[in-house]
Amino acid sequence: MLLGVFAGMDELAHRWSPRDWAAGGLRALLWAGLRAGLATSCLVAPQVLRIVWPLPASGHGPTEDFFNPALKITYLLMPLRDRWLVWDVAGALLLLGLVWWSLRRGEQCARSLGLWWGCGVLAVAYVLLPATLIGASLVDMRLVPFVLIVALVAATPRYAGKGWLSWSGLAGLGLGFAIARLLGNSLSLWLAGQAMAADLAALDTVPRGSRVASLVVETCTVSILPWRRERRTHLGGYAIARRHAFSNEQWMVPGGHLLQVHAPLAGSFATDDSEFAKLDGCDKPNTISRRLAELPRAAFDYVWIIDTDRVRPVAGAVAVRRTPGSVLYRIVR
Repeated sequence: MLLGVFAGMDELAHRWSPRDWAAGGLRALLWAGLRAGLATSCLVAPQVLRIVWPLPASGHGPTEDFFNPALKITYLLMPLRDRWLVWDVAGALLLLGLVWWSLRRGEQCARSLGLWWGCGVLAVAYVLLPATLIGASLVDMRLVPFVLIVALVAATPRYAGKGWLSWSGLAGLGLGFAIARLLGNSLSLWLAGQAMAADLAALDTVPRGSRVASLVVETCTVSILPWRRERRTHLGGYAIARRHAFSNEQWMVPGGHLLQVHAPLAGSFATDDSEFAKLDGCDKPNTISRRLAELPRAAFDYVWIIDTDRVRPVAGAVAVRRTPGSVLYRIVR
């Protein structure tokens, strides 16, 4: 889809420019758009098939959470979000500022006009798109880093003759920025890997072929704070890879998979969203106590609560393994 947008805008830029408006007006623009569309029609074919292909009986996922101004603005600061707020936001602001500086000093934008038009189209789409589109989450947020990358590639500013804003000066700064981000991300992922490895030790207690219900306990409201990203949402999926177990957090987008989850006893705990739980005291229908009360005991052998190492009273189950960030319970038959 994104390739089609940029390819189409590039074809349009080769066939029409704003200078042609005075001579041909809207008719010239429409004619150039038609020819550009025909030139890139091969990229549209898969999307046409998606539209005409019959949906399964379950239909497709929901489309919801339309225009949220606060989140739309916040997402612009999050393309580099990882662990350290000041470090990540400073990097994002630096890149956004570089794009703005390039536009202000741009004298050769015509060389990459198609890319800029593509960024413009996606910017409009970003404003209009909902957060969830036919079951796909965060479709608007996912556009931000992609558009930022293309805008940086398309930037052709008027460089200074010497100094930091010269071509060689900016190249050196860019190299330093990339190295700093790689080192920071490597350290962050190493720290996350150490923490996850400690929690994954709980799976050593799970026999192969077991059925595991994982519950990830979240705060009452999901926000950008704490800034450090929660990477354990689908930690239960490791039970499939390491213990050949059934896990309840595999997501199923109606109409988007060839394989289907078959766990009739699990009911609503068979697929994604069932692994999310809120802290007790939250005004939410999925607090951890309610989720545990609703859990179909006959469908699972173990309950893995991913939060802290605090042991909770779980009816019909006993704690068999504690890790720094989780507790594993075995359901008593």
